[in-house]
Amino acid sequence: MHPAPVGIHCPVCAGKMREGTLGEAAYRARVRVERVPQVRRLTALSATKVLLGANLIVALLMFATGAPTSPRTLLRFGALPPVLDTGEWWRLFTAMFVHIGPAHLLFNMYALWLFGQAIEQRFGKLRFLALYFGSGLVGSAASLAFTEGGIRAGASGGVFGILGAFIGVYLQHRDNVGARSQLTSLFFLVGINLFFGFTVPGIDNSAHLGGLAAGLVIGSGVEVSMRRPGGAWRVAGVGGYLVAVIIAIVLIAPNTV
Repeated sequence: MHPAPVGIHCPVCAGKMREGTLGEAAYRARVRVERVPQVRRLTALSATKVLLGANLIVALLMFATGAPTSPRTLLRFGALPPVLDTGEWWRLFTAMFVHIGPAHLLFNMYALWLFGQAIEQRFGKLRFLALYFGSGLVGSAASLAFTEGGIRAGASGGVFGILGAFIGVYLQHRDNVGARSQLTSLFFLVGINLFFGFTVPGIDNSAHLGGLAAGLVIGSGVEVSMRRPGGAWRVAGVGGYLVAVIIAIVLIAPNTV
């Protein structure tokens, strides 16, 4: 049972456990693991804070080298090269934690802090992390496919994926006046960022658009599966992630050696 402001709730009613034998078994196993103090402290952290901390740690390590924006340092810490080696597929993810200078880092981390927590509260930690990394994957793949040359890095693919997920959520609630207002604000925000991307040198709009599209697909699927419980609708939630991975593979294939 779970304490609540008005008494206690059962695990199913509190949303802590899925119904069915497998759901109950998974819940009981999680409860046993969470009795370990260290695990309990770790799971209490939001995924957004963990991502922020990981990005800051990588940035500090890069600054400790004395040349945080040099091509050698960027590649050593996992940035994307102009052409990706097939044995270095992991760079599609590690590039999300590498930033080219303090301004790049601060802008992305502010956006992640501002928008990440809200979508994480709505989707939950695991769905949020899958959304973030799925969008970042497609963003990296789009950058390889459509941006010529140069070293690519940054969390903006995942951040734009969060914005795309918000758009997908609000589109499904567009009959609500508040949702339409939020949509207008989001479209304006995305438009301003894309405008700067096309007019300011050094900004990778391909990664932004790839992450945005992936976030829209994934977020829409997750929102549908959450609003309409049932096995058939859960497929929509998983389907969004699968579509993102397939798109990434199609984009990456011609741009590796």
